[in-house]
Amino acid sequence: MLQFELKELLPLLVGVVTATAALIGVSISSYFAYRNTHKTLREQRQLRADERRLERMEELFVIFARWEMNFSQVYLFNLRRHKGLLTVPQVQELVTQLDGLEKGDIQRMSMLLRLHFPELATNYASVQEARKGIAPFLNESLPANVAAFVEAQKNFELICEKFKQTIAELPKLSDSNVK
Repeated sequence: MLQFELKELLPLLVGVVTATAALIGVSISSYFAYRNTHKTLREQRQLRADERRLERMEELFVIFARWEMNFSQVYLFNLRRHKGLLTVPQVQELVTQLDGLEKGDIQRMSMLLRLHFPELATNYASVQEARKGIAPFLNESLPANVAAFVEAQKNFELICEKFKQTIAELPKLSDSNVK
């Protein structure tokens, strides 16, 4: 009688073992599929973040370059005034015609620097200090020492180039963050 019961239980036991093995296989497969999907999603999210950072860096670089060019043009107009080639009204007219900057560029640059690239604050402060060194020469009522004016502008341009180089050297990708 015991023999008979084993024969009846054997197919059932084989079915249970097969079902258990199948469930374990599905569980293992699901676990690795989950890990792979999770890793892929994390990499895609990081790639999008890297792309957005690069876009912001490019935008900051372009806006800063336009700002620098605009300011340099104002400088050149005033240099020509100090050399007697332009009058004050002519300089004022030329300055009002400048269109190097788009509406909101200065605010956008400030936002990018403060929110997305706070690590550039010290470098940008140097740019502003160099700009302040030129500002007194733009005063229409004061005679200018042309040599000092040119030297201040060269210093401004040098610091601006260093700032643009600093932007260009910012880390663009974060492969080290993806695991």
